[in-house]
Amino acid sequence: LIRKVELKGPWSVLSTGAVLVDLPGVRDSNAARAKVAETYLQNCNQIAIVAPIKRAVDDGTAKELMGEQFKRRLLMDGQYGSVFFVCTQTDDIEATETMRDHADVAQTVPGRWEKMNEITDSISGLEDELNPYLQKEEELEGAVDDAQQNYKDSLDDLKQAEDE
Repeated sequence: LIRKVELKGPWSVLSTGAVLVDLPGVRDSNAARAKVAETYLQNCNQIAIVAPIKRAVDDGTAKELMGEQFKRRLLMDGQYGSVFFVCTQTDDIEATETMRDHADVAQTVPGRWEKMNEITDSISGLEDELNPYLQKEEELEGAVDDAQQNYKDSLDDLKQAEDE
C-alpha cells in the first residue's frame, strides 16, 4: 500500500516538489481517516478529484463528489479554484454514449455535431468492413490449433511406432 508519493524533477512546476496523497472521499464514515483527510485538505495547494471517466461524464458526478458542505468549506478556505478533476479509464468510454449524453454541448459549435456523426458513421462502416476479416481470423486460428494438435498427435504416433 502506498501512502504518499513525492515527485521531484527538472520541471518548474515541480521546483519545490509535489506530494500526492490518496485520501478517502469527503464522506468517509471512519473518523480516523476523515481526520487525516481533513488535516491534509487544510494544508494542500491543489485538490484532485479522481473518478472513472464513465462517472465523470455525468453532470451529477461533480456535484456528488463535491458535496455541499465540502464546497462551502473550500469557498471559505479560499481553495475553491484549487480543485481539478482527473478522469481515469479513458480508454473505456463509448463514443455513442458520450454523444448521446452531450449532444447539446456538441451542437454549440457550428459543424461539430455533424462532424461527430460523420466520424461515427465512418467508424461504423469500418467496423462492418472489418467483421468478416475478424471472423476469418478466428476460423484460421482454429485451423492452426487443429493442425498443431494433429502434428503433435502424429509425432506421438511416430514415437510409439519407433518404440515398438
